[in-house]
Amino acid sequence: MSGGTGRRTKRTIIRDAQFSPFPTNFTLWAVPMKIDRRDGRIVVDAAELAPLLALEPAEFQRQMRAGQISTMSEEGQGADQGRFRVTFRSAEWRLRLTCAPDGTVLSHIRTAQTPGAALRRQDESPR
Repeated sequence: MSGGTGRRTKRTIIRDAQFSPFPTNFTLWAVPMKIDRRDGRIVVDAAELAPLLALEPAEFQRQMRAGQISTMSEEGQGADQGRFRVTFRSAEWRLRLTCAPDGTVLSHIRTAQTPGAALRRQDESPR
């Protein structure tokens, strides 16, 4: 996403889902993860996103509602036109998802939000 300015979403909606205990550093999804955008809002499946922030879905939903997880959405410019990027920030992690125009997650980068974050960066992309 080159040269774009960040645009904060007004609100993020979380779908209820059953918790499935994925390892917090998994890199492949059986079905490609998708991010929906509805009326300028980001819609995510808590069961898919929560493990990437080392949370259970119920805790992810609680923190989102309490404003403890922030989101930012950016639109692609130039060669990245049509793509978009969504960043989630919790107390421990920053998770950046790069998505195709249809919302399919193309890659994600998870970075620790604590001292030593540069050493613990996890560059994760589904293949």
